[in-house]
Amino acid sequence: MTDLRQGVAPITHEVLDEIERAIAKFPTWPTDPLHALAVLGEEFGELTKAVLQSVYEPHKSTPADVRAEAIQTAAMALRFLHSLDRYAYQPGAQHVQGFEDNPSDGPCLACGGRGWFADDMMGSGFSDCKACGAEGVRP
Repeated sequence: MTDLRQGVAPITHEVLDEIERAIAKFPTWPTDPLHALAVLGEEFGELTKAVLQSVYEPHKSTPADVRAEAIQTAAMALRFLHSLDRYAYQPGAQHVQGFEDNPSDGPCLACGGRGWFADDMMGSGFSDCKACGAEGVRP
């Protein structure tokens, strides 16, 4: 197998070093792609904060901080990318929320609760499920 470090820019070595550090600290990676994306998003958020502070509050962040956060973000992007074929692309468990105040609203029974009926603006109780289009009247 070819060494990935041959012939690449020094910054790439830093990103690969960061991946190694991250895997040593957190050897597992989410199987759910949304949780994996959240890890990447958290790093991107830290990069965003470092850039904003570097521009508007330079006493809180420096270009060196921006660089460090950018390397960490790149490392997490590569970890995310590396697992694309291992993710479980399935919807997570969900629950209905916010229907306590309006009993005419509720989960759609036609599609197993993926969508819901919501009382229309005129209060007639007629509406279509937003997920499957089923028509119905909610009590």
